[in-house]
Amino acid sequence: MDSDIPVLAANGKSGSRVVAALRAAGHQVRAASRSAEVRFDRADPYTWPAVVTGAGALYLVAPEDPAPAPGVRRRRAGGGGEAGRAALGPRGGGVG
Repeated sequence: MDSDIPVLAANGKSGSRVVAALRAAGHQVRAASRSAEVRFDRADPYTWPAVVTGAGALYLVAPEDPAPAPGVRRRRAGGGGEAGRAALGPRGGGVG
């Protein structure tokens, strides 16, 4: 696999499980949150590039407020394919 999969909220309940499952399946994972390997704060646009640049897929936990942070659509990483399916699980409902 040429690109990795950023997992946002990687220290949270579902994010930590997704990180573990993807790594166990042999995927390269970029664990991201305010206190993870890669610092990420949805409201801080300066933290987005380190998370989405070069990503082949992305795991995102929807925030309580469904309105996207400013610029989310513009910064959204493309991709999907096999890595995206692995991140979403066989029916798109999550890993594990």
